[in-house]
Amino acid sequence: MVAFEGVPITLGDQSVTPVFIPGHTPGSLGLIIPAKDNGKPHIAGMVGGGFIAQGSASQVQEFIDSIQHFEEWTRRMKVDVEIQNHPVFDGFADKLTALRARKPGEPNPFVVGEANYTKFLDLMMECARATRDRQKD
Repeated sequence: MVAFEGVPITLGDQSVTPVFIPGHTPGSLGLIIPAKDNGKPHIAGMVGGGFIAQGSASQVQEFIDSIQHFEEWTRRMKVDVEIQNHPVFDGFADKLTALRARKPGEPNPFVVGEANYTKFLDLMMECARATRDRQKD
């Protein structure tokens, strides 16, 4: 892995922890970002690259390995907020609409909880495994 992986990068008074996940493309990064919702601390995770594994079986396996590596980091850092760089995969528009209409005390739709964030990554890996396995036929 690269030397800066897991080392928080400070941006003003915020930090971002990069995680090397080259499975989508060689330079892909996952980001783990401290966040707050109405003053309550959370940790957001963003998978760099796309949701769909593409390429040869070995490239798809690298994608699976990368997502599993990112999942290890997200568990360690207790990620409970899911954000995406390709928002068509996670209902981003609906979540944003719900966030804008949210009344005091209502939950933030991006705060999914640690277990659900892990399920999200597990689903990505399961879809990629199906893609890989179809290529072996």
